[in-house]
Amino acid sequence: MKKYLTLLLLFIGLNGYAQKVKLQLNLQKDSTYYLTTNANISIDQAINGTHQVMTTIITAKVAHKVTAINDTLYNLETSYVNMAMHMDMMGKVIDFSSSLDRQDIISKLLGSMLNRPFTIIMSKRGKVVAVMGTDSLYVHMFDNLPSIPDAQKNQLRAQLQQSFGEKSIKSNLQDSFVMLPKDEIGANGVWTTNSLMEAAAIVANTKINYSLKAITDDACLIEGTGTVLSEKTLPDYRVANGIQMRMTAVSGELTTKIKLNKTTGWIVENKQTRNLKATVQIKDTAATPGGMTYPMSIIGDMTATGK
Repeated sequence: MKKYLTLLLLFIGLNGYAQKVKLQLNLQKDSTYYLTTNANISIDQAINGTHQVMTTIITAKVAHKVTAINDTLYNLETSYVNMAMHMDMMGKVIDFSSSLDRQDIISKLLGSMLNRPFTIIMSKRGKVVAVMGTDSLYVHMFDNLPSIPDAQKNQLRAQLQQSFGEKSIKSNLQDSFVMLPKDEIGANGVWTTNSLMEAAAIVANTKINYSLKAITDDACLIEGTGTVLSEKTLPDYRVANGIQMRMTAVSGELTTKIKLNKTTGWIVENKQTRNLKATVQIKDTAATPGGMTYPMSIIGDMTATGK
């Protein structure tokens, strides 16, 4: 009896060890897949010896409709379903929402961007290959606003294009997904990915080491740890609120826990934490005589769910 029990346990163990899966997206044409993200970001700036802390909570729901499947690539017609932002700047609280009943300018601008489709090309391995057609987001941005000077319109458009331009959307969407390995993989199998993070004035390389922790009946559980380092070449200055600035000496770490739908490969949940440090450089211009340099730290917690 003991011999049979031992053989049974050995068989179960070998069967679990041998189980491998091909991690990839298996999306259906004309189907729509949703992704809801909630990001909590705390920024600490030490300016002239004084710490200025700002906390921002950003939520967004995005719809991705599969319009075409070309070999290993998916064409996704993407649109924002809703967006909201909560900001706490040293005790001053501001809220924006794409909800139609909001009357402030930023909320109206966010509302004007809803249901304006643009295109994302994504590989079956979860790599965001391209983002195109984001100009559609700005076509009606001033339709429901009171008459404002052209200079203010241009400034508002430039600010939105920085946050919702093709590079920013590509970087943010890639953060929510995971680039999957080429080959089949079993429990505790590992792989490494490299990607470029471009957000606001940050340009940095992200390297993540992933491990497939478990395979269940309906999900694949993945964990990852990574590093963020700025490129050797200094980034260009970018305009934010009329100020030319850039971030240098970017460094940090991240951790992530991901649950994928075993059938579709779509995100069920992705919980990620980033801790970054950087040096902010403000350019010497007529608007900012003498320029400025100061340290900044960023702590970000992001949760993405496929609903």
